[in-house]
Amino acid sequence: MARQKDWTSEGKSAPRSLANKPPIRVLYLIDAMRMGGAERITVALLRHLDRSRITPIICTLNKKDESPLVEQLGVKRYDLEAKRLLDPNAFRRLIEIIRQERIDVIHAQLQDATIFAAAAKRFTRVPVVVTRHLIDDDRKNWRRRMRNRLEQFTIHQSVEKMITVSDAAKYNYLEKTNLPHHRIETIYNGIHLDNFKPADNKNTVRQSLHLPHDKPIVTMVGVMRPGKGHAVCIEAARRVPETRFLLVGDGELRPELEQQAQGLEDRIHFLGQRMDIPDILSASDIFVLPSDMEALPTVLIEAGASGLPSIASHVGGIPEIIQDGETGVIIPPRDPDALASAIKDLIHNPEKANRMGQQAYRHVHERFDLFQQVTATLNLYERLIN
Repeated sequence: MARQKDWTSEGKSAPRSLANKPPIRVLYLIDAMRMGGAERITVALLRHLDRSRITPIICTLNKKDESPLVEQLGVKRYDLEAKRLLDPNAFRRLIEIIRQERIDVIHAQLQDATIFAAAAKRFTRVPVVVTRHLIDDDRKNWRRRMRNRLEQFTIHQSVEKMITVSDAAKYNYLEKTNLPHHRIETIYNGIHLDNFKPADNKNTVRQSLHLPHDKPIVTMVGVMRPGKGHAVCIEAARRVPETRFLLVGDGELRPELEQQAQGLEDRIHFLGQRMDIPDILSASDIFVLPSDMEALPTVLIEAGASGLPSIASHVGGIPEIIQDGETGVIIPPRDPDALASAIKDLIHNPEKANRMGQQAYRHVHERFDLFQQVTATLNLYERLIN
């Protein structure tokens, strides 16, 4: 599939129909620029926007645990220093920024930012787009349920367009709300495919990362928080002694998970937050993601672009990435036995694993190119303005 032209990166001016229009000024409002999936997607989008068409500005609710990648974007930014949801001082500051920067579109990411943006629309009349990255099961948490109801109300009242990152997320939201269908559309997350490639020689990459050459390596990347399935991965590791597991990421559950993994230190390696995820993936043999719920996990796309077969739960948008038995293996959630069995099957059948990895590579290149996401998002902004 042909890529959208990145006119600025090629040193060319935009087409005349675009060049005659001033760039659309978009305020990207997000809770904080940590390095979870939503934040990484936002960073990738900002890096590849055509600046002849868009002037991006970042605004965070707070700077907690901010990634150093933000400073590399070369984008003007603000921080509201919000102490709580709809902090009045932070909200007044947001209104000032929208007016001072002559914002044309507000694009909110994550729940608190969505509520801030929708409230700001009432005062500024600036159209609001929100991206919903999650499929949220709030049945067991009344606080989350109340917060979700507030978000749903503000979206219904004030948001022009909702982007969902998978069809599963779209239909999940439509089932819970009476939002009209025409106000919600799916735009798949994409990645810069050139950043992720299968390794020509895994041993060379493993040597640079100080990883063993003679053991199969299973990798999981994700924030260590409830619902991500790290505990399931650790239990599966007990059942596959010939394998080394790399857990990439950090979060509130890390101390608990390290305690769970006691006695498996030679088998499970906690790597923390890393900037070299492409290298880690290219050094791996299998990727796993035994989550309880996912809308469209970018890490599975990255694993496919790295030529890895993936094993992941049959939840949310995961089946939109993994074709069961073709590009990877779909398993029931919260089932360490099923995960261990699938890992063993791929380890003992390397030709099958290699074939799945090759098909995953092709599938990702066809459906999840970042330039497709950028093009669809830019077109959405222009439809709103026009």
